[in-house]
Amino acid sequence: MAYLANAIGRGIRVNRSGPDSIEGKLLYVHHDYLVMQTNQGVVYVNGRHVKSFSEANASGSYSGSARYVRAYNFNDLFLRLRHQHVCINGGPEKVEGFILEAMDDNIVVLVNKQMVRIPVFHIKHVTVLSTNSSKGSGSGGNKNNSKSGSNQSGGNKSNNQKSGSNRSGANNKSGSNRSRSNGSHSSRSGHRGGTSGSKSRSGSKR
Repeated sequence: MAYLANAIGRGIRVNRSGPDSIEGKLLYVHHDYLVMQTNQGVVYVNGRHVKSFSEANASGSYSGSARYVRAYNFNDLFLRLRHQHVCINGGPEKVEGFILEAMDDNIVVLVNKQMVRIPVFHIKHVTVLSTNSSKGSGSGGNKNNSKSGSNQSGGNKSNNQKSGSNRSGANNKSGSNRSRSNGSHSSRSGHRGGTSGSKSRSGSKR
């Protein structure tokens, strides 16, 4: 695979035709696999199944640098791709699902709630599919949380207002009760004063 090192960053076509033909920009070359950027995503190609390669005008079709992982060999690559949504091979041998387990010579893929075991030797290429939809749902959840937070703060404000009004009402009631008690006390004292005055008048007449 060392002969492909000079083609890194350029557009190439791996294999001539059929489901094993892949066209894209070459990103990385290892001793038993290579990494390409295509319209479907990042593709890891098994070096054992590369029959030919040729130049293609695809290097200018991809903007930016795609993210990819590096591994010790093609078998070790699947350990680093666990729990990712991938597409393995093409044509009638195509398998799409999530990688659950990766052993030395085979992997387990979850396909429509069914576990499928595939020997690594028969894997010609694997494409990592995009996961933008899951990210979007996560941001939506944050928005809902912010709304609930605003509702809670509004509820606290209304509760504070209610509690404040209850307190003022209680103060008014207590104040009125005090004034009433003062009035009754003054009337009682006045009545007592009148009684004492009448007694003094009766004494003088005597």
